[in-house]
Amino acid sequence: MYDIASEKTGQQRDGRVVFVRDERRPAASGFTRHYHIHWAADAAAAIAFLAQQTVVKLYEYVMVDTPEGCYGRDISGLFDGQTGGAVAPKLLKEITCGTLVFFVTSGLPAGLWIGARAFAQALDANGHGEAYSAEFTACDPAGQVIAAIFPQLPVGDYEIQTHFTAPLRAAIRPGQVTELKRSI
Repeated sequence: MYDIASEKTGQQRDGRVVFVRDERRPAASGFTRHYHIHWAADAAAAIAFLAQQTVVKLYEYVMVDTPEGCYGRDISGLFDGQTGGAVAPKLLKEITCGTLVFFVTSGLPAGLWIGARAFAQALDANGHGEAYSAEFTACDPAGQVIAAIFPQLPVGDYEIQTHFTAPLRAAIRPGQVTELKRSI
């Protein structure tokens, strides 16, 4: 049996984030929500941990309970677990990465998108910078939502390209998710 009280005590001594349990709960949509629940000594440790996590499926959540409150991450980014709203900006001040999710909402058959790649080119003052790539995959249990997810892009401006679309621009902000939706 898992002893959460002893883990919380250990957590408060050394500042680590510890895994507590997994939970599955039915959603009104008929799908199952999957929660990965953790414990941290404070909000700063929770946010730093969540900023490093990658969630690429709908209905999947990484949650961290703290004495100050609960914080979470899902495919749409970091959130306050009590309100469901945005995390306070002061908690994001040391986060240097964000996430980009490029959704394909309709058009070409899913089979053409699965396995295709999207490319994110960082834009410096000269319009150049490091390049990143991500593969399009299904993000929901039914395989109807297709996206390319860049989980840890350094904060900045990017140009996004695929073989099927014209270039798009996106700004990555600390600890947040930038969503692009493209209908083809």
